[in-house]
Amino acid sequence: MDGTNSKAIRDARVAAGLTIEAAAQQAGCSVRTITRAESGESNSRAALLARLSDVYGVPLKSLIHTHQGNRMARSRVKVGKDSE
Repeated sequence: MDGTNSKAIRDARVAAGLTIEAAAQQAGCSVRTITRAESGESNSRAALLARLSDVYGVPLKSLIHTHQGNRMARSRVKVGKDSE
């Protein structure tokens, strides 16, 4: 895993009733950026995750933490400018 919970990123978008295109527009990023975050293709930057949590109406930690068995492990997330 890339330091985020890519399934949670996709699930949050779907639960918010947004298409990838609408999510990208509201978050101010490209469709490719959303697609890569949801597929785990690349490390999602903290700034992007913060914007997505606002757009999706979910806590930031729900997009950062991964669940392994019965314990929750804090994952590493790159901090810096969002690359598209």
